[in-house]
Amino acid sequence: MSRRYTKRAAAQFAVGLDFSTFPVAAGETLVASNALGSLAVTAVDTAGDDVSTTVIDGPPWISGTQVRWLLKRGTPAGWYELVIAAPTSDGELLVDRQRLEVLP
Repeated sequence: MSRRYTKRAAAQFAVGLDFSTFPVAAGETLVASNALGSLAVTAVDTAGDDVSTTVIDGPPWISGTQVRWLLKRGTPAGWYELVIAAPTSDGELLVDRQRLEVLP
């Protein structure tokens, strides 16, 4: 996990992960989908349950070399693992895991 986000339960804001530091070929770009999967950000709570609809508002989007998404809600004093999947024009699927802490 390369990053940790912290927010209040009521706070809602856009965040992003810049994939330009990942090992990609020259000219390779992020795309909505390829044979390996689709652009996605999911959230899992400490029990392992998918809580994406509670923590993430709407689908992620591509902005240059970044995958961006809107964080919303969350249980106060809760921890979540965010899984970001970014397909590329060269047929790769880049995946990163990050933590979200919702403050009490």
